[in-house]
Amino acid sequence: MKVHRVLRSQSRQVALRLIILVGLFVGISPPSPAQTVIVIYKQELRLEVWKAGTMERQWEICDLSSLAGRKKVQGDQQVPEGIYAITSFNPKSASYKTLHINYPNALDRSRGSTGGGIGIHGKCASSGCIGMRNDQMDSIEKALKMELNNLPIPVLIFYSEKPERVERLIQLFKKQGNDADATFLERMEKIREYWNDHHRVPEYTWDKHGYVLEE
Repeated sequence: MKVHRVLRSQSRQVALRLIILVGLFVGISPPSPAQTVIVIYKQELRLEVWKAGTMERQWEICDLSSLAGRKKVQGDQQVPEGIYAITSFNPKSASYKTLHINYPNALDRSRGSTGGGIGIHGKCASSGCIGMRNDQMDSIEKALKMELNNLPIPVLIFYSEKPERVERLIQLFKKQGNDADATFLERMEKIREYWNDHHRVPEYTWDKHGYVLEE
């Protein structure tokens, strides 16, 4: 009987991980009160790890190839912005250690975005990735020790934590006639506001303009 209970418990854990992974893949995030979330603010060069609504650690990002604008095509040197997930971890990658991010996600693909191989990694270098120092990757791995055995881990990548910075970029996009990026950034700002209020990934869907917060 004890063996059966253990097997049932393991089956439930596997099923839950599959539900979360499928949700992130298709663009629907299930709520979780005990969620571990990685949050990145590009302008502020900051990476945070949150657990159960509390920030556990933060690090200064060593290198980003771009601080503004979402990634669209292979080789544009842009860093993604949006709702993603860590889907695998390579502790012996060419960039020391790499947390692989699922770019392009379903929204990106629907908008024709190309590229791949995006992650959080060491060697303080970036070509669309989040470049950290090797010692920082060691401490990030330590902070996520349990979660790395239960992937995926949600990742929120924002342009900035400061509304005034976001608004200035939105207005610049509009002035340039770039309504698509302006609307995308406005949608991301609603996701950021939800995160600030609740400290968990919201339930969301998406359309051709960006993420749609389900309130």
